[in-house]
Amino acid sequence: MDTNTSVEEAVVYDLVVVGLGPSGIEATLEASKLGLKYISIESEKIGSTFTNGMLEKKFLHDYGTNKAGKMLGLLSFADRSTGRELVLGWKEQLSKSNVTENTRLNKITKEGDIYNLGCSNCTLKSRSVLLTTGIFENPIHLHVDGELNNQNISYTLDYSKQPEGKRVLVVGGGNSAAETALTLFGMNEVSLIVREGEMATSVTERNRKDLMDAEKNGGIKIIYNTEVKEVKSDKVMANGTNGEQELAYDNIYIHIGFEKPDDWLLKMGIKTLDGKPVLDDNFETSLPNVFITGSLAGTNSIIDSANQTVAVIKKISESVLKL
Repeated sequence: MDTNTSVEEAVVYDLVVVGLGPSGIEATLEASKLGLKYISIESEKIGSTFTNGMLEKKFLHDYGTNKAGKMLGLLSFADRSTGRELVLGWKEQLSKSNVTENTRLNKITKEGDIYNLGCSNCTLKSRSVLLTTGIFENPIHLHVDGELNNQNISYTLDYSKQPEGKRVLVVGGGNSAAETALTLFGMNEVSLIVREGEMATSVTERNRKDLMDAEKNGGIKIIYNTEVKEVKSDKVMANGTNGEQELAYDNIYIHIGFEKPDDWLLKMGIKTLDGKPVLDDNFETSLPNVFITGSLAGTNSIIDSANQTVAVIKKISESVLKL
């Protein structure tokens, strides 16, 4: 077990934090500040979502549901920081915290008021649990002929391995699709295929403006009301309001979302509705004292994720003081 902590399996923690992305890191910092007996676990490495291909990407305060709101907690996040800068800063912030990496949560069971957490390499006991694991594990596929095992199709953009001089097709109408198109145009011939008649309402004003400017200047071709029907070795067959089209490609990036984490949540004993966890106003699940924040709770910005967590840890701390 890679760790900078001592895992005490015989004791009962006040809190176990699962996941060390922005929400989990904020939770760890808040728990330490409030004097909770806690441990934070991560299935990979600290900030792994950012290190797995987004080290060079710049992250903005004004993003998704967050409209440049202020950070309420302790998480370090300067506007327009790269993934590399964020992870380095977060590791420094956690240097004296009770965290362990390469530890995956497999199951949750309850014994009285105490939860037993079966992990890949230990068993933990805790009065409360905060799940901050991401949802970016199983991207949604188009499920069309020619997609499966196509080496030229990617579902995320690796910012350290960007193509140059290629014919690039980006499929999707959200922020991820917009950002991939904006990142790759100029170095490549980029076309953006959008199923609807406009970009999603979740697309930020900055991304929307930059996308429209790039389209106006001929840098990006946006094809609305169009769906991919088949992927061939060097071209995509698409159908839309302009009829059938053949679009040549060297690389395809598909950004149409991620599968809902029903199975994992249900395995943990957490009720879901339409693929999402059922949460109350305090982000508490159907299991008492088990909370969810961050992307698993439907949050799509670093600031919103961190701010949610500040409130949850405060509530957990107040509950512990009553014991």
